Amino acid sequence: MQEQAAGALRNLATNTLNKVKIADAGAIGPLVRLLSSSSVEVQEKSAGALRNLAANTANQVNIADAGAIGPIVCLLSSSSDEVKEHAAGALRNLAANDANDAKIVDAGAIGPLVCLLSSRSVKVQEQAVGALWNLAANTANNVKIADAGAIAPLVGLLASSSAEVQEQAAGALWGLADNDANQVKIADAGAIAPLVGLLASSSVEVQEQAAGALWGLASNGANKVKIADAGAIQPLVGLLSSSSDEVKANAASALRNLPLPADIASQVEMTADELVTEMTGIQPLAGGRSGVPDTVSRDDKRNRDDGCIGCGTGEQGGAERTAAFAPTSAAEENKDRKKKSKIEYRP
Repeated sequence: MQEQAAGALRNLATNTLNKVKIADAGAIGPLVRLLSSSSVEVQEKSAGALRNLAANTANQVNIADAGAIGPIVCLLSSSSDEVKEHAAGALRNLAANDANDAKIVDAGAIGPLVCLLSSRSVKVQEQAVGALWNLAANTANNVKIADAGAIAPLVGLLASSSAEVQEQAAGALWGLADNDANQVKIADAGAIAPLVGLLASSSVEVQEQAAGALWGLASNGANKVKIADAGAIQPLVGLLSSSSDEVKANAASALRNLPLPADIASQVEMTADELVTEMTGIQPLAGGRSGVPDTVSRDDKRNRDDGCIGCGTGEQGGAERTAAFAPTSAAEENKDRKKKSKIEYRP
């Protein structure tokens, strides 16, 4: 009965309104207690239900306050791929709330999440790298994630057969590149060439994160040369014509950090001017670059609602994205990225 009840709540929680109603009905506490069940099936369904409920901002706080983080972290070491997937997915959603980041790290989640990057299950990899991506948006976690050995497997996942995994691995590396020492480690791990390759991906989301990661890495003087030598300039220039403002912004920002011929530098500035005007309505000052924001400040954490995986045909919900441009100093160029989006799978 517990398995069926938790499974029903998991499926109901793919609906936005139901997330609130289920929480208001007092379901969070009992679901948290079921995480410690001796039944793997009950663990799977309760973790999946909490994963879906955690796509709601208020629920993210309530689930953490109910003591869920510790038991969820324990489930990352389950013998069941399904349990590990839902546990990592729940942490991924909970980590979309800044207040939960420290709690998740203090509960010892980073090491097990890094281990799951090498899972044979693409679904487990997807949720683990997504959780690390969200945690990496907090600069206080960047050294801890790198020290746990995350950089090499993240670089390896850039070659994944899954565009979703590629996107998130690039996003996580972008977040880690906020740290100066990590910029060197990421380049030394061989990330530059595959990131340049992903600029030609058929996925706009992969292009966006790959360009962002190169932007972050290009803050390092030695990396500027390596990125240019890896052939990044022409594909980045090509992305200035993307249909996505986020892709164009990241490509322009990466190019601004690279040594460019005068004609390409002029094209980059024109693109930046157009983006600033379009997104803010503010006209750049006369004289070019001095009046153009040097960088883009965006929301870049991912909040996933992956409901009823394995229980029927999936349907994707829409992605919620925000983008804003603001003048920032060079030292701030990779800060404040937290993007939230949802994917729902319905029975």
